[in-house]
Amino acid sequence: MACNAAVAAYDLPVYRGIFGEAIHTAPCFDTGRLAELTIELLQDDAARAALIKQAGKLVEKFSWEQCTAREQATLEKLGG
Repeated sequence: MACNAAVAAYDLPVYRGIFGEAIHTAPCFDTGRLAELTIELLQDDAARAALIKQAGKLVEKFSWEQCTAREQATLEKLGG
């Protein structure tokens, strides 16, 4: 995502909570569907570009600056 690449992955609960609609998902262990999604993203320029645009907004939340600021705030709350 941070490298401007569209992502196709298995539908893991942790991914839903973090990435939402910014990735395309296939049912776990469904290698055929995962392959189909990957091929679709490789062949459909518009769909790939839309997914990359959506993911780009999400990636900003995970910048070094954002992560360290959240970590610092947590430590301060804990008295550190």
